[in-house]
Amino acid sequence: MKITLLAKSSSGDKPYNVDFVFEKERLMIKCNCPAGKFGKFCKHKWGLLKGNYDLLFDEDQDDDLDQINDWIQDSQYLDLIIEMSKAQKILDNAQDDLNKIKKKIAASMKKGLN
Repeated sequence: MKITLLAKSSSGDKPYNVDFVFEKERLMIKCNCPAGKFGKFCKHKWGLLKGNYDLLFDEDQDDDLDQINDWIQDSQYLDLIIEMSKAQKILDNAQDDLNKIKKKIAASMKKGLN
């Protein structure tokens, strides 16, 4: 079974096609955005995989995304989504720490240190 969702693009004018193909108990996801064409990770596949309805170009596709969410619940993608979310949180915290240290260094450079 195949469901094609229309995902909003950054420019907003033309949507990207994100194909969710479920066959032989496998879920494959493809996007025709520049990154997706090369099989790379893209925000369209990732956002829709996480169930982000705001990414839908066509609000009438809510039911289709609901169906895809059902497929995801029965797949290993759910574990990957959780793993990615944890990694993102660690990265965000590290970025916050780095920014704090940069501010301290900048202030020290301005005032001077012994």
